[in-house]
Amino acid sequence: VKLSDEGARVPSFAEINRGLTNNTGISDINSTLSGQNIDMITEKKVSLLIQDYLKESDKFLIEVLIKPLNHIMVFIDGDHGVAISDCQKLSRYIEQHLDREQEDFDLMVSSAGADRPFRVPRQYQKYLQKRLEVVTISGAGIEGTLLQADSNGIKFEQEIKISKKDIEKKIVELTYSEIKSAKAVLNFKRS
Repeated sequence: VKLSDEGARVPSFAEINRGLTNNTGISDINSTLSGQNIDMITEKKVSLLIQDYLKESDKFLIEVLIKPLNHIMVFIDGDHGVAISDCQKLSRYIEQHLDREQEDFDLMVSSAGADRPFRVPRQYQKYLQKRLEVVTISGAGIEGTLLQADSNGIKFEQEIKISKKDIEKKIVELTYSEIKSAKAVLNFKRS
């Protein structure tokens, strides 16, 4: 066991590779080795920045992902959609509040996209009276028209084909905890 000049325990090479030193994480190891407190880029830190920026708007955070080599991916949505300029402004804001000198990163800010599964309950509100494709935790796939969405779950109308001519309508209610994934059904048919 080695001690640093300040008397702190310095991890071995094997411990650094494992990222484990008496319940310390890799950020603690980096701090110990460099002798300074490194402010790592985390999903929580980026999420808080974004939530602060968006709090007075109709936009909201869907998801922050940080991939290897600090590739940060941010997905936002809005009650009335998201414009490219919204993504550009948020990207600039994040860039101004993260220090590239301390830790380099790549940043991508995007709208959630109609083809991506819903991640937060607020997304459902945009799709009232529109078709959704839902997969439940048990694996059942259900498609129907979204009738209601509140803080607890959703209610939608499912059409079940009984015969060539007969369709039965069934109301389905699900809590968010019962939903594995849900997304809008995109219809490209001309009317």
